[in-house]
Amino acid sequence: VNKDRTKATPWKMSLGLFDMTNLRPCKVISREPANDRFATPQQLQKQGQPPQGKMLYTAIIQNRPGLPANERIPKGTKHIVSGIPRGAFRFVDRPYASDIHLEGAFRHNIGVEEVGIYPEVWLDLKSE
Repeated sequence: VNKDRTKATPWKMSLGLFDMTNLRPCKVISREPANDRFATPQQLQKQGQPPQGKMLYTAIIQNRPGLPANERIPKGTKHIVSGIPRGAFRFVDRPYASDIHLEGAFRHNIGVEEVGIYPEVWLDLKSE
């Protein structure tokens, strides 16, 4: 990777940051405790840091499939963000990797008696 093309950016909370369109995969490369362990919670909040005992992470941000060309990180460039709080991460399963896709997973129809459970108006599907 060309060091001249590597970007290191401090994490900053902003409006709309957690919208689905702004989420990207990343690879966490380090974690460190919040800087000032003697600061009061109010001071930490004013500095934009998490409360005491919390960890901050540094991650390499990656492109996700389907990003428009103008929003993609160029090939050969590493986009590194530091100071990311734990709450900024969203964990999701890879497509078709959750337990419901395991062979032998329980996937059966559940039969429900129509009589006596649902109101009659719900069962009247006659077209007029």
